[in-house]
This record gives sequence, C-alpha cells and structure tokens, in this order.
Amino acid sequence: MEHEKQCFSPITDERSCFSVYCNSLSVGFSLYDFEIILREKFNNNEKQLGIIKMSPQHAKVFAQILNDNIAVYENIFGPIPEPKEEKLREAQEKGEINIG
Repeated sequence: MEHEKQCFSPITDERSCFSVYCNSLSVGFSLYDFEIILREKFNNNEKQLGIIKMSPQHAKVFAQILNDNIAVYENIFGPIPEPKEEKLREAQEKGEINIG
C-alpha cells in the first residue's frame, strides 16, 4: 500500500499509522475524552479493530470536518441513501447489527 509507505510519525519518524475498514462502531465519552470503538461485522461475527480516543474539543472539530466532507461528497455524487427503517429492524432482530 503506497499510503502506508509514506505515513510517518513526526515525533518518532517511524511508521506508526494504519489503514482499516470498519462497518460498525460505537461512541462513548467521559468528562475528558471521546472514544470511538471501530469494529468489523461479517455474518454473525464481530471483530474489534481498534479504539480512537480524543478530547471533546477535537471530537467536535472532527464531527464538523466529517459533516463538511459528507456535504461535498453529496454535492458531487448525490445524496447518500439512508437504510430503510424496516430493513434496520429486521437486521437488528437477526443480530446482524446493533443500534444503540
């Protein structure tokens, strides 16, 4: 992967980044930080991939950056369709997804 070859930490000058695909996540928070738990679900198996922690201030900026980029994406490619409610309920009842 070309991206991985070019990813270095400015502090240690060593390779320290990763690339991961996740199709499930949960978010939690405390007074001092937010935590994003990344998972991959396939069939009835779920694997925890990692945890991203950040300050509330950083989480707020991250959310705004993500929303801005989604808006740009939708301006170029059209609206991202949302899953149909009945399909979500069926998948949750089968244990395929977990909606908090």
